[in-house]
Amino acid sequence: MHFVPPTPREYSFINHSPLPNQVPSSYQIVAPAPAPVSAPGPQPAFSTHLNKKPKYMPPAHGSPVHDEFHYEGWSDTDSCSGGSITQYDWRLAVAKTRLYTSHIDITQYWTWVGHIQCFQHQVLKDVKPTKWGLFRDEIDFHVNLAEIEAMEWSIEALRVHIIMKKDAGELAADGKPRGNVMASFPRARTMRRFLFFCRDRGMKMALREPEQLNNLWDSMVSEQLPDKSNQQLVE
Repeated sequence: MHFVPPTPREYSFINHSPLPNQVPSSYQIVAPAPAPVSAPGPQPAFSTHLNKKPKYMPPAHGSPVHDEFHYEGWSDTDSCSGGSITQYDWRLAVAKTRLYTSHIDITQYWTWVGHIQCFQHQVLKDVKPTKWGLFRDEIDFHVNLAEIEAMEWSIEALRVHIIMKKDAGELAADGKPRGNVMASFPRARTMRRFLFFCRDRGMKMALREPEQLNNLWDSMVSEQLPDKSNQQLVE
C-alpha cells in the first residue's frame, strides 16, 4: 500500500463566481414593476422554516436526458457527523478486497486527493469535533487512478468493481498484490456522481448486469472488519 497522509475535507471545495458576474456590460437590465404589497398577517411566535443545507448542482454537459450518470446535486454535509463534505467525497456503504471487507455500520468515504491522483478511503473517527481517519497500512481500500485498468458498474446493484492493473501497488502481507477493489454505495445519486467523475478522468468503464456484480460481490469473501473499527485506524 502507498501511505497517504490525511487531508481535511473542508478544504477541497472550490467556490465558483456568481452568475450575475457573467452578464455582459452592454446588456441592459430592466427592473420589474414592484408587486403589490399586502398587509402582513399575524406572525407565529417561532419560525417553522427548516434550514436545510444547500444542494450544489453539477456542471451541465449536454442533455441530462441521455446521460446515464446525470445527478441532481449533492449535499455539503455528512448526515452522520454534520461534518463538511464536497463534490469530491463519495459516501460508501461497504468497501471490499480479497483481504478485507469494511463494516456497513461505519461512516466511510472515498475522497479524491488531487495532488496524488488517489481515491483515499477515509473513516469517521470522531464527531465532536468531526475527525476523519485512515485504516492501518495493511487494510487498504485506497485506489490510485494510474493503477486502474477498468471499472465495471451497475447502478441497479449500487456496486462497482475496480479492476487493477496486474502487479499494481505494493505486495500484501501474503506476498501477493492486493488485487481488485469493490464498493457498494448507499444511494444511486452518490454512485452516479462517482461514475460521472470517473468518466471525466477518462477511465475505461463497462456496464454490467446487476446479477453479475452481485455474484462477484458474493464471491469476494474476505475478513470482515468489526463495526467498532477505531482500533484499526492510524493514530
